[in-house]
Amino acid sequence: MKKIYSFSLSLLITSSFITNNINAQENINQVPKPYRLTQHIQEKAIDKDYCLNFFNQKRENVYQDNQASSEIKTLETEITNLVNQHNEITLAIEDLEQNPDYSRQAAQAGLDHILETVYDELSQEQTGFLELDASSQEKYLVQDSRVQEWQTYLSEVQAEIDYLVHQQKLIEDEYNQAIYRLEELENQSSYINQEQSENNACELYAYSVPFKLDERIIFDTNNGSLEDILVNLDQTMQAIVPKAYSKVSFQQIYEIFNLFMSQEELDKILKGKELIRLDQNAYYEYSYARELSLSDIESLAHFAQRYYLDDQDDHRYNQAYHEIIQLKEDQFHYFFQINREVFIKIQEILLQYLNSNNLDQEKSLQAIQTFQSKYQIKLVFYDDQTSQWVANDFTSTGFYDEYINRVIEGKVIANEESGSTDHSSTQENPQEINDDESSNKRSVRNQQLQAIKDKLSSHESNKPSKAKTLADSNNNKAKKSPKKEDKSASKSSLKLPDTGESRAAYLIAITFVVIGVIILIPDLIQRYRHKKNIEHLHLD
Repeated sequence: MKKIYSFSLSLLITSSFITNNINAQENINQVPKPYRLTQHIQEKAIDKDYCLNFFNQKRENVYQDNQASSEIKTLETEITNLVNQHNEITLAIEDLEQNPDYSRQAAQAGLDHILETVYDELSQEQTGFLELDASSQEKYLVQDSRVQEWQTYLSEVQAEIDYLVHQQKLIEDEYNQAIYRLEELENQSSYINQEQSENNACELYAYSVPFKLDERIIFDTNNGSLEDILVNLDQTMQAIVPKAYSKVSFQQIYEIFNLFMSQEELDKILKGKELIRLDQNAYYEYSYARELSLSDIESLAHFAQRYYLDDQDDHRYNQAYHEIIQLKEDQFHYFFQINREVFIKIQEILLQYLNSNNLDQEKSLQAIQTFQSKYQIKLVFYDDQTSQWVANDFTSTGFYDEYINRVIEGKVIANEESGSTDHSSTQENPQEINDDESSNKRSVRNQQLQAIKDKLSSHESNKPSKAKTLADSNNNKAKKSPKKEDKSASKSSLKLPDTGESRAAYLIAITFVVIGVIILIPDLIQRYRHKKNIEHLHLD
């Protein structure tokens, strides 16, 4: 019984120790950084030019690989034909050498027979023939017309065999050359595939896309509606336009920077946030490697407004806006170079259909506008003068000129007016009133959303206030401040999502505890029964 107690006690101690370790491990795993749903890349991104060279080399490799694959198939067919020809010639040679009717062997047997016949005849007809030496006898034999005929026949058979042997040798030479070339191509294809798999880090970046072959994009534009054509093209566009690019529009950037807030609203939104800025290095990485989200753009706009409230410099504020517009344009130029041929092929298909079909102008304009707005790239334009669709030369997205030329007038919003007062102008028109109402609604929405964020996440108040770049803030946005602002913030901590390891260890500990309890149950039952028996005896 003592052994059972000892064993159970050991199980309980072990489970307690495991549980303590789990708790300790969970405390270790708690990190102050928030879990960001952004694409992870190395601390220092691979150079953009290197990535573009990588994709260009990959394009060449794909074409070379396709050409090699085509040549490999041709060589394999050629090798098969050469093997068949070689086998046919081998059979023909064997037939000419061994056939009992017309082979070299049969011709030699016929010549031997006629030589014996003529030899016997000369032995009987010509006196002294047998006393002649072999050389003299041969001169008499070869003068016989029958011997000459068989000699000629044997020479013809031998000449045909020699010709076939020569042809067989030529085929063997071709076969060896084809085998050598085939091995070269297979090694080249293997090296290309290995090189692509070893240097694919650039493919993981936010604005990188897989390389596509333009010759595989084949659509029948003679049949089907415009909607059908756009649905087919949409599948290809999804593959060659990064989601990080298409989900942020030029219009959204403009609206974010055009939404002005009061000092009170900005202070509330930016409370506890570290100062971020888009320096040269951050701009470079966000142009191809790191994802620039709407929340990042909002943060940049909010800090730009804070600066504007201090200096009311319209030029500086518009410079911040134009910088983001230019950044989005640079993102396009990066991924466009990866699949330039595919974009041009899609454009050609779309132009051919639009200009060769009598379409309803209003409906087609709306459909094309929706399609191009989805991907923030204008493939085609409609020329009102010629009533024809024309191609974008892809020197820009087509949206760039419209938004880069916009100038945002700065506004200083009074705290109590919630974005409805414009101090930069003494006159108001209905359009400005509508804009102010829209700004008011958006301001209220931002305030409510921020209040919810503040309530659900206390780490916002524990961030350092020193200036950092926007790129660095993605990795260090939630470092805790040594000073705690309130008790609730000090109690909360962020941790990465549970991977399941702690839960598994916890279940193992619980299992040990349950086993210990099960082992203790029979002993407890026996003790209970023994106690009952003693009480019964006392009662008796």
